[in-house]
Amino acid sequence: MITVQDQIECVEREIKMRKRVYPRWVSSFKMDQEKADREILTMQEVLKTLRQLDTSDLFNQKATNEQR
Repeated sequence: MITVQDQIECVEREIKMRKRVYPRWVSSFKMDQEKADREILTMQEVLKTLRQLDTSDLFNQKATNEQR
């Protein structure tokens, strides 16, 4: 099973990789700056969503445990 935390860590690695690689791609005309910025921003938003899911899941687990 791939947990939300596993997904968060994967997306964090992906963002770091993009920040490292995309500037070279832009300078070699493999990608334009607008696309590079948008791709990084999109992945940052994915990370934000996953973190919200992870937090809400923790609250749901705590509420379920308190009801027992």
